[in-house]
Amino acid sequence: MAVITRKQPKRKAAEPPQTQPSPKRAMPLGTSSTKTSLVNPPKTAPADAQDTKDLYHRFRSRYDTNPPQDQVRGIWRFINQIKNPDVAKHLQESLVISLPEYVKLGSRSRLATQVNGVQRIFITISGKVTWKMFSEAFDKYAALHLKE
Repeated sequence: MAVITRKQPKRKAAEPPQTQPSPKRAMPLGTSSTKTSLVNPPKTAPADAQDTKDLYHRFRSRYDTNPPQDQVRGIWRFINQIKNPDVAKHLQESLVISLPEYVKLGSRSRLATQVNGVQRIFITISGKVTWKMFSEAFDKYAALHLKE
């Protein structure tokens, strides 16, 4: 019985990792980390920016009068009520940058990532995040990206 052997094709050498992110993979808030690839800020219409700011002010006044027991749940309620999904996604990515010890890219549950059949959750928020921490991060985000 004859054994036929085939030559294995030569493998190409691995390319060295990029040291600078390309413009398409630029991260929000002016960071230059290549750890994750995040999208550029969405082009928001003035109405979207104002809607998001108004929503934030309603949530903040609600928090001031009656703080929720679970602050992270309140943050998620706010994020899920942002009308423009691109703004919601970019805000979440900005939270990864603003609060890296508490917010990580990627969600824990595949089922939890969808709201009304559309992927809306891209991050995992630690239970240690407070509304005050979120509020400070949102204020920075709004100043940079929600211009009217």
